[in-house]
Amino acid sequence: MSKIMLVGDSHWGISGCNQQMIKQNINVWNYILDMAKEYGCEAIIETGDFLDKRKEIDANLLDIIKYNLIEKLDKYQIKLYMNVGNHNLYYRDSSAVNNISIFQSLSNNIKVIESPTKLYNIDIIPWINKENIDTIKDYIVNSNSKYCVGHFEFNGFNFDKSRVAEVEEKLTRSTFNFYKKVFSGHYHIRSEKDNVLYVGTPHQLTWIDVDVEKYIYILDTDTDDLIELVMPFEMFKQFEIDENNWQEYCNDDLKDKKVKILYEDNIDAKFFNDIQTKFTQINPDIQFIKKSSKKKLQDKVTLDESKSLLDSIIDYVDNIKPENQDKIKSLIKKVYNG
Repeated sequence: MSKIMLVGDSHWGISGCNQQMIKQNINVWNYILDMAKEYGCEAIIETGDFLDKRKEIDANLLDIIKYNLIEKLDKYQIKLYMNVGNHNLYYRDSSAVNNISIFQSLSNNIKVIESPTKLYNIDIIPWINKENIDTIKDYIVNSNSKYCVGHFEFNGFNFDKSRVAEVEEKLTRSTFNFYKKVFSGHYHIRSEKDNVLYVGTPHQLTWIDVDVEKYIYILDTDTDDLIELVMPFEMFKQFEIDENNWQEYCNDDLKDKKVKILYEDNIDAKFFNDIQTKFTQINPDIQFIKKSSKKKLQDKVTLDESKSLLDSIIDYVDNIKPENQDKIKSLIKKVYNG
């Protein structure tokens, strides 16, 4: 019997290596490893976007991951398959350089998935781009695997609780119809249609995740049983207070979290100053916001607005302004597009 744990996008280093977020990543991955051991999982598949910043690796963050994740991974002797997502590629449309290949040199229990790979009866598919799309399509068409894990862009699924993805599918969802189940990262909230399940992130990433449950999954590849485990972590809290209910929120649960407290404009000034002091003694970074304020209460994560390799080259040509600039750009596009 083979049990595999499935974990969505971790985005280590999001928000400029914010210390609260890093602490959450550490707690989340300690829990993931403990659950994998408790349930007897032979391996963990991370669906992609393990790191957030595609073009840089923070040395301190790398050290934190090494001593807070990799050492425990080796202690438990669990294999970790890191799939290459769009945030792991230096160029969005090329597989030439990724920011997670370094992890393979840090542990024999880590394998980075840079090309289609079969694990038991699971196909693991990295981010599809112009460079690898033909190879991946051929691999899928000729596969006899039951399951697929990837980092896909499909239309009609929730990207977060406020947006539905509208994208140009590189490979249509029908290409994957023969799989019993397709598990995908990339979108940040759990969303399911037909045989496709977007697993969502294992923890809250931004204010858009307020009150959103996060999951990890355990798949038994022999019995086809799928266990969904709700993650017991909350980073972002937002609530309203008044003179009657403030005490139920004013407790140590607010420590080490990002908190927004909404209040009515006509609240008694002295009362508000008193309770504001009590709250900030627990967490000095709490934001207090009038309910009538126009201030945006949520931020959003973009799908990925990074320029393609071609766009970067064209921008460079525009900047240096060579002779026959238009002709050169036309030739570059012709070569690039084959």
